Amino acid sequence: MSKVALITGANGSVGEGIAIKLLEQSVDIKLILACRSMANGDRLKKSLLNQFPTLIDLNVFILQLDLSDSQKVFNSCQIVLSKFKRLDYLFLNAGILSRDGVDIMLGFKNLLTRPSYVAKTGGDIIIQPVGEITAEGFGKSFMCNFFGHFIMVMHLQPLLSATNDSRIIWCSSTTACPEFFDFDDIQCIKGTHPYESSKRLCELMSIQLQNYLKKSRTCSLITSPGVVYSGISKGELHGFLIMIAFLLMRLFGCSGINISGTNSATSAVWIANQENPENLNPQTMYHSDITIFGKTFVREIPLMVSESDRELSIKTFTDVLNMYHSVHQRWNNNLQ
Repeated sequence: MSKVALITGANGSVGEGIAIKLLEQSVDIKLILACRSMANGDRLKKSLLNQFPTLIDLNVFILQLDLSDSQKVFNSCQIVLSKFKRLDYLFLNAGILSRDGVDIMLGFKNLLTRPSYVAKTGGDIIIQPVGEITAEGFGKSFMCNFFGHFIMVMHLQPLLSATNDSRIIWCSSTTACPEFFDFDDIQCIKGTHPYESSKRLCELMSIQLQNYLKKSRTCSLITSPGVVYSGISKGELHGFLIMIAFLLMRLFGCSGINISGTNSATSAVWIANQENPENLNPQTMYHSDITIFGKTFVREIPLMVSESDRELSIKTFTDVLNMYHSVHQRWNNNLQ
């Protein structure tokens, strides 16, 4: 039976890279390409069918997914539940990085004086809005980068449990530094780094999910795409300048300056290929890395999780579960 992979943010650079790498290995796989825009999804499907002539049209399904609205996430999950009997790989790749502007001078100063800081934190180039919320009142980055995905994990459990070794593969970031996350403000409505905060939350909750889903033989693991020229990094600076900055960072020895989506998809697809995913460490970030000569490989980076983090994460996981049950109940009520 063909394996099934669902990729959120499939029309983005990394999402498309994941799809391409999976198809390069075998076209005998069913792809669920989750995109906010059906038009973008259709364009991606057409592109993949052109690149892989033996790929069967029916094996590529476009799913409209708006992670900013919990009720729409449930509706999208219901479509998946109605059309598929299993789910082997759930690539939680979609993400947003809201911005109020950029500080170009500070960014280039940090690039020249401390490039490793830029690779690790983004260098404070992007100025993010404070207090941005969705129509439901959730922190926008929290909802789009973490909680919408968490809803999918919980609601798609019947399909994940239908296989013996399903994998939930979160896309985090090397910028997800602990100092950007506050257990008293997990939605980062008050903080200045909501993107980094949401990615840190993905890491901490993935560790908890690994224990929560153990009986169903579902693994939850963390990856990082490294630095990629994606929809998140485009738009504020001229593309040529961004590319020059990325190449300089790679030359200076910064980790994970992958640039392309296919390079950045290396670690996510590597996890999908592991015969014994239960042997992988849930407290490790599997990072897509690349040499200065362009050879890709997977670097294992231990997640920084203190004893205090572990204790607070258990309580936070319970809080997030309660949030899930609350929005699920509202969705059920709306169906009646």
